[in-house]
Amino acid sequence: MFQESDDKLKGTARSDTAIFIALIAAFFLIGGVATALKTRFDSPLPIYAAAAIFAVLIYLIYKLRIVGWRY
Repeated sequence: MFQESDDKLKGTARSDTAIFIALIAAFFLIGGVATALKTRFDSPLPIYAAAAIFAVLIYLIYKLRIVGWRY
């Protein structure tokens, strides 16, 4: 099957793996910070903000990497 890439980042498997590892690290880091802020200020707002940040990151990766593949 012929694949043609039209993605804007022109990445490789190595860069995709690095992005995946960075996302996992960011997930735990931002989640920990949001949990600490939630307990300090007794508000659920940091958890919602962290969820919004992750949603935006995943959408950007989707638009920049995944949408670029055509079969």
